[in-house]
Amino acid sequence: MTNDPVRVYYDADADRGRLAGRRFAIIGYGSQGHAHALNLRDGGASVIVGLRQGGGSWQRAEAAGLDVRPVAAAAAAADVIMMLTPDQDGRAVYESGVAQGLAPGKTLMFAHGFNIHYGEIAPPAGVDVSMVAPKSPGHLVRSEYEAGRGVPGLVAVHQDASGQALANALAYASGIGCTRAGVIETIESGAPLYGPARYIRPTAWNGWLPGPAARPPSPARTAPCSSRPVTCHGSPMRSAPYSPTPRSPSGCAGPPRTAAAPCRTRTTLWPPP
Repeated sequence: MTNDPVRVYYDADADRGRLAGRRFAIIGYGSQGHAHALNLRDGGASVIVGLRQGGGSWQRAEAAGLDVRPVAAAAAAADVIMMLTPDQDGRAVYESGVAQGLAPGKTLMFAHGFNIHYGEIAPPAGVDVSMVAPKSPGHLVRSEYEAGRGVPGLVAVHQDASGQALANALAYASGIGCTRAGVIETIESGAPLYGPARYIRPTAWNGWLPGPAARPPSPARTAPCSSRPVTCHGSPMRSAPYSPTPRSPSGCAGPPRTAAAPCRTRTTLWPPP
């Protein structure tokens, strides 16, 4: 473990031009899915939403003016496939609808590291595999974007077949607004395994480490991990439901609290330097 500064990327570090000419399939239209799809669409990107036919999300996505297709059709038509289904459904959705749509030169993305970290999904060679994980529930990803701001996030590369995986992932992070607030590069493809990509303190149970340093950058603001709302620009971080994730018996998103470690911390990168 080194004491080098954490690398944080902002708008100036991302080339949004990389979004042009590429088609993005957002698989899932829940908390994160609706925010990614709408933010990318509003920024001028070509977006398809891949959903189960007959599901309740189909009508909601169509009502938002999005191009909605079955998962397999969306994956086959896209250059970039972002998996935004709940972790417990990820492998089944991937095997039944996404895997056959992958081909050399495409990119498979995630906003959570569970299925890659634990080998539930094993992407083929020849495709880039990366993660862009907003450090916020989806309703804030959307509302902050609409307000001209953004939420912090994480970026990681698991497989760099093209040699451009990080640059392309940063362009995606810019497209959903995360580089407005700051995106931390991690050395693993696993986002925090407990909670919707909010907890960045490096501990053994996270499944990843912020790379290359062990401590968050400055300026930073931390708050104890509890059921009380944490606010960013006055918006409650936990005021709306998000996709289900594993939770400890204590109710804190992470391992049970102990006398030695009574509580974890959350860090937000407000404002950017």
